[in-house]
Amino acid sequence: MGIFPKPRFSARAGFYVVYGVLPVFHKSSALMNMLDFNDKLVFFLNNYDMVDILNKGPGANGCSVEILRDRLGTRRQKEKTNQKRGSTQIMKKTLGTTLAIMVVAILIGIFITANYATAEEIARDGRFIAYDNGTVLDTKTKLMWAAKDNGADINWANAESYCENYRGGGYTEWRMPTLDELEGLYDDAKTYTSDCGFNVHLTELIRLTCITPWASGTSGSAAARFRYYDGTRYWYPQWSDDFIRALPVRRSGK
Repeated sequence: MGIFPKPRFSARAGFYVVYGVLPVFHKSSALMNMLDFNDKLVFFLNNYDMVDILNKGPGANGCSVEILRDRLGTRRQKEKTNQKRGSTQIMKKTLGTTLAIMVVAILIGIFITANYATAEEIARDGRFIAYDNGTVLDTKTKLMWAAKDNGADINWANAESYCENYRGGGYTEWRMPTLDELEGLYDDAKTYTSDCGFNVHLTELIRLTCITPWASGTSGSAAARFRYYDGTRYWYPQWSDDFIRALPVRRSGK
């Protein structure tokens, strides 16, 4: 127990009266000195709220102490106000952070969109449209092709990696084409000479440096490829790289 006995409360004239506290002060000159000249003593009564203790002067049966209810009400109101202010500040910080994230996301979106939007059409060949960012759109299939292959002999595994990591035009999600997608480019009515000296039959907007790109299909140790020299589909060892190229493709949003 502390030096103060647990108070007993009773109502009087709109206030609370505590008995049994100040009589203890009479027995302690040190405590009484603290209350001389009507000074205030502020302390905690066990688990009760902080209160102002006012000395009313000694009497025959000791001194009474009044707990000012209006002061307690004011204090509680201040606590509620501070709590509301704290909650408001937390909400403001949360909203500020959320707003900042949204602004950054919007700016990134605008930058990316602007980057793609700046791609200008530079040529057309039937259903194919070439852009100045190194891409060619097939308006029939909605596939976007790289405007040129990787430019050198490559085996299947490296061709797959090349396609998946390709970032032509600033786009992602490039991949190796399927055999059917490659065959869809073949056009016997169109011909140009590739860099390796063989003729290929497809739009000139997609430049092949040799006759055969890899396809994504595999069967055991073999992989599919398509030959634009004569429109042949066939399988070849994945480790081989003779006259074979990588030609990335992706699904266009246009």
